[in-house]
Amino acid sequence: MSIGGISAAQTLMKHNLIDEYMLLAHPVIAGSGRRLFPTDESLSGKGRNDRLHLKLINTKTFKSGIVMLHYEYVQGSSEDAGTSFRRPI
Repeated sequence: MSIGGISAAQTLMKHNLIDEYMLLAHPVIAGSGRRLFPTDESLSGKGRNDRLHLKLINTKTFKSGIVMLHYEYVQGSSEDAGTSFRRPI
């Protein structure tokens, strides 16, 4: 299922309703904008339990330089995951 928009994705993430993430990294510096994963400063006191643990399962680089990162959600500790992000508040 593809999620259109950050607000929809963040709502589903808060309720652990996403089991895989396919992120596209574009080789462009675009400046500021809304973040999918909040920064530490935006959480003001939230603990490690608020982290979203992901395991990288695949990557693909396109001719344009765009990189697709395919992650799966890992329930439990960060020891099972390769990456962790702050869960949206």
